Amino acid sequence: MPDLAAIERFNLVNDAWAVTVAGLMALGDYLELTARFRGERDRNVWSVLFASFGALNRLIDPAHRPRLAALVRDRVAPVFGELGWTPRTGGTS
Repeated sequence: MPDLAAIERFNLVNDAWAVTVAGLMALGDYLELTARFRGERDRNVWSVLFASFGALNRLIDPAHRPRLAALVRDRVAPVFGELGWTPRTGGTS
């Protein structure tokens, strides 16, 4: 979602999750929306995404957790691939 500022992307995800929790948006539609954030670089946007994934992990039947884990890996893979796991010197914490 390159046309939106970080605060707008944050609000979009946060509002979509709230609407989903309220039962006004289908969970599948919310999860489909999260696919648009695969390349997201703002940590605040990720905080909402991770919070929603964490809530789902606590709520769903344990038999469905592998599917949720695969979905989360799909969403974070591009950013993790770009950033890597090794801290870089001179970076911010």
